[in-house]
Amino acid sequence: MIDTHGWRRLMAQALYSARLEVCKPDPAAYQHALQSTGVRDPRRVLFVDDRVDNCQAAARLDLQTLHCPGSSDALQEALVLAA
Repeated sequence: MIDTHGWRRLMAQALYSARLEVCKPDPAAYQHALQSTGVRDPRRVLFVDDRVDNCQAAARLDLQTLHCPGSSDALQEALVLAA
């Protein structure tokens, strides 16, 4: 998997829907990710994506979302502003 924006270096854990064999915005992709992390409360999870529809689907499952279509620098700045 190529990290074209450099986002991966900012994350402790990353799951890729293609590897899960279910694609976003299918709710099963987010539910599988929640199960994989062991997090019971989806409100404690920040879902970051460059597509609005994927963020909207995650929000419907109570995940916190951050739409960030830019570079890793833009993501890092958005995370600082959101904190």
